[in-house]
This record gives sequence, structure tokens and C-alpha cells, in this order.
Amino acid sequence: MSTESLYTVTVGASAVVGMLTATVLLRRVAARPAAEHDPAGADAAGPVPTVRPEAPTEHGPVGGRQPAPAAPGAASAANGLPRAVSHRAVAVVAVIAGVLSALVAVRLGATWSLPAYAALAVAGVLLAAVDLREHRLPNRGVAATAVAGLALLAVASLGGAGWAPFGRALAGAAALFAAYLVLALLAPSGLGMGDVKLAGALGLYLGYLGWRPLVLGGLGGFVLVAVAGLFLLGARRADRRTQLAFGPAMVAAALITVLVHGQ
Repeated sequence: MSTESLYTVTVGASAVVGMLTATVLLRRVAARPAAEHDPAGADAAGPVPTVRPEAPTEHGPVGGRQPAPAAPGAASAANGLPRAVSHRAVAVVAVIAGVLSALVAVRLGATWSLPAYAALAVAGVLLAAVDLREHRLPNRGVAATAVAGLALLAVASLGGAGWAPFGRALAGAAALFAAYLVLALLAPSGLGMGDVKLAGALGLYLGYLGWRPLVLGGLGGFVLVAVAGLFLLGARRADRRTQLAFGPAMVAAALITVLVHGQ
């Protein structure tokens, strides 16, 4: 097989696998009976603020914002249970995951690190979708993202990248986790522990690429959420009291960094 053909197959396979993985995971969550969902494992910070404003959440009000009125179907989220996922939502998330996986393959090519960053694309899209819909970052999803990063980046190091990038990945995870933890303690209304845990997971992938990507990816989330807030304010889709999920901005910043600085 020629290099060009291998490249084409790699990109196509990444897109297909990304779409199928996202679809299977979303449908599995949607098909689980309510009794199987563990509220304690769904979100360490507790209920969604739109149902019980007095309960702490992963994303506290930023700048004194108050929770929005309860949305239809939010009661299940208040019990730590995900709301029903429509077929259209599954399709949209699957397509986005597939496209991002393909873009990662275009950037990295057939390298040992490709499976890790394709997994990040899929997991990141799923976590961002949950955070946008439920304003929570599931502990199991964040933990799975971190474990997948550890395993797949270790394989990439064994495959020829060496152990220096892997050691940097571990240091990057610890550094980004610590930085976000300090920010969350200093400004608990702006960041929650879900964001802190996600920062640690993303730090693995960013640190593996280098210190510069780690810094850019870690700071990029703040820039993106600020831009999104200004856009929504300008479009009159939000006001100063509107609560914005921070997870999607963190994921987007990490994936943009991978696409720009990927090796």
C-alpha cells in the first residue's frame, strides 16, 4: 500500500470509528434504565442548579449569575440521571466526533499517537455535549478520558516516541490539575471540581505534545468562553445572569491546540 493510500485509509477509518464509537456510547447511555444510573458517580458536585438552586454544581455562577429557569425534563438530571437523548442529537454528536477524528488523522497521519488523540476527539465531544445539556461533567466520563490517555500514550511511547513525552504528559496533567484547582479555590463561583478534573485529563494529551501546547490549551478555554459570552450577549441570547458551561470551551481549546501543534 502506498503512503498516500495509507494516509487516506487512516483518515477514513478515524472518521468511521469516531462516529461509531460516539453513537454506541450515546445509545448505551440513553438505553440504560433509570435504576442503573448512579447519582454519586454521575457528578461529584451534585444536582443541576436549574432544579435546585441551593445545591452546588460543577459550574457555579460566574460573575454573580443566577441559574436559569428549569428546562423541561431537567428533573431527571436533578437526580443525577441523564435526560433522554434524541436520535437527532445522537446523529449530530456522532457526525461531529467523526469529523474531528478525521481532522486529527489528517494532522497526525498514521502515527502511534493517533489513537490517543482520536479518542480525545470522541471523548471530548461527548463530555462537551453532556456539559452543554446537563451542566455537569460525569466523573466516569472524565476518568475514562484520563485512563484512555494514559494507556494509549504509553503505547505510543513504546511504539517509538520514547518515554520523555510520556513523562511530560504526566507532569502536564498534574500541572494543569493544580492550576485549575487553585483557581477553583480562589474563585469557586467560576470553576467547579468537574472542570478541575477535566483539566487534569486534558493535561495528559496537551503535555505529551509539549509545554507550549500545554500552556496554550490550558489558557485557551478561558479565551473561548469569554468570546462565547460576548457573542451571546451581543446576540441577546444571554445576559449577565446567564450560566455558561466551561467544559466545552476547555475541550475545544484542547482540540484546536492538537490540530495546530500536533506532531
